[in-house]
Amino acid sequence: MSKVCSKKNQRRFSDIKELNVDYAKSALLTTTLTVIDHNGDEMMLFLSHEDDLDKKFVAEVERLIKANTPATEQNAD
Repeated sequence: MSKVCSKKNQRRFSDIKELNVDYAKSALLTTTLTVIDHNGDEMMLFLSHEDDLDKKFVAEVERLIKANTPATEQNAD
């Protein structure tokens, strides 16, 4: 059995440079969250729109990015 996620492929919240969110326009669609790291690598996540779980998830990721990024980097952009 192979490992899907090796340590070299793991990212920290401080590695994230940008989040792009395309919120679902209806209950039948999913929200798409694209996570871009400082190297330009992208990861796409599909989030449930039900009960605003997508908005809660994005808010928590944003909070964790801010909490794990040095203040000097936050002011650089």
